[in-house]
Amino acid sequence: MNSNIIVNTPCKSGGNQSWPLLFFLFLYLCGGPSCSSVDKNYLDTKRDLNDIWQGKSLSNKTVLSMCRRGANALCGLTKGGALVGTHPLSIMQGQTDESSARFTIVSNKNVPLTYVVLTLKNDDNLKIHQILEPRSSSSREFSSWRVDQLLTTDLDPKQKYELWVIGSEGKLWDRRIFAALDTKNKYPKIVVTSCMDDSFVDVQEKAWKKVVETQPDLLFLIGDNVYVTKKNMAEVTDPHVIWERYVQTRNSLYLFKILHLIPIQATWDDNDYGKNNGDRGFLFKEESRLVFETFFPQPEKKNLWIKGPGVSGILNLFNSHFVFLDNRSFRSPNQLDWPDQTHLGEEQEAWLFHFMQNAQKPVWLLSGDQFFGGYHNFESYEGSHPKSFIQFKSEFKKFKVPVVFLSGGRHLFEIMKINKKDIGQNTFEFTSSGIHSLTYANAIERNPNPRRVMGISGPYNFMEINLLPSLPQQRLRMTVKAWGVDQGMLYKKDFSFK
Repeated sequence: MNSNIIVNTPCKSGGNQSWPLLFFLFLYLCGGPSCSSVDKNYLDTKRDLNDIWQGKSLSNKTVLSMCRRGANALCGLTKGGALVGTHPLSIMQGQTDESSARFTIVSNKNVPLTYVVLTLKNDDNLKIHQILEPRSSSSREFSSWRVDQLLTTDLDPKQKYELWVIGSEGKLWDRRIFAALDTKNKYPKIVVTSCMDDSFVDVQEKAWKKVVETQPDLLFLIGDNVYVTKKNMAEVTDPHVIWERYVQTRNSLYLFKILHLIPIQATWDDNDYGKNNGDRGFLFKEESRLVFETFFPQPEKKNLWIKGPGVSGILNLFNSHFVFLDNRSFRSPNQLDWPDQTHLGEEQEAWLFHFMQNAQKPVWLLSGDQFFGGYHNFESYEGSHPKSFIQFKSEFKKFKVPVVFLSGGRHLFEIMKINKKDIGQNTFEFTSSGIHSLTYANAIERNPNPRRVMGISGPYNFMEINLLPSLPQQRLRMTVKAWGVDQGMLYKKDFSFK
């Protein structure tokens, strides 16, 4: 076993086949007489939950025993009553479609937990839908935390569900409300964010409360979702720091404490990669990728997610293809602009353009830094690798589907108009950054941009995209809004693409 990894075991989802195996694994990890009372309670909780799930009638004596021992989750399932979790955890709803949803949960690695998905019926009664075993559990020897990955299936997109986390004594630790995702929704709402610095303690809570108020169907985190590199750290020199900073960020951000979960899809930029302005030469890029995929599991899923090179992938829903690019793993060093060098790497660009050859729906390209950013001295494809950017642009002239660019990393909100001479069609690049990180009040004035049609610098911000049904001469229609965390709506405009 890898000396750094305590547990990384695939498990069955749903049903009760594998919980005894996990229990004995817990005994091995716990290893001592101090676990004995927890052991018995854990077994009792698992047994009682499975009896409830299978519809077995519990005696009054059993119910009374559950309530007396403080097993409020079990007692609540049999006797009813509102329950409040006693140990709020970091919970994220990830890859989701009409019938399934993935979750990641961060908890103390020595504490056994039980995960239950319940259906909320019209009469406000709860019924067990599934008892889940983690698809995998991951930790590190140097860390006291583990990450459990869950998958629930057989969901109804019209139904509301609850996810319960139950401790070994049958007490409710945490509960969240969630739903499946209607991937054919004609009026979906997507929120796009980047630059999530957890040291902005007060701002981040206000920011995520503002996001929740917009009631999005889906949330895109497009880079700098974790500030691994902090306090003027140019790059990580100890790979342990990557894991620790992901854990710290998950445990501190209000986003992962919200009651009504929002499905999340993500890619990274340099700060969550582990090296400021990092490229393919980063020493710990493989460890960084493994950590990213632990906290943001995005496996291949037919008709929904096409896995690409590195952490890239293509999300197919809402009559669009959303291409989440990996702008770090394959990047040539900035300003090393040889003919065979690229911002995204030859393999990833070949994968992208091969996909676009057969694309019949609008294609959105998402990256942690700007594409058309040659007007400033910070990182962008155009500014960092100008020669290969010329070739990159020319490739789009081969395709007839609408293309839209979404980017982050600039610590401002900006919309650029991209003319037909650049990529063979008129389109836009939309930049949103940062939701809670450093911003600069005069950044727009300091860097004039001939492509800019609007820009806002200073406020903490995020972007809302409301997609609309297509028309015969408008294959892509949407309303774009810029939100300021403190100011409210900063901008709103309708866009359409042929």
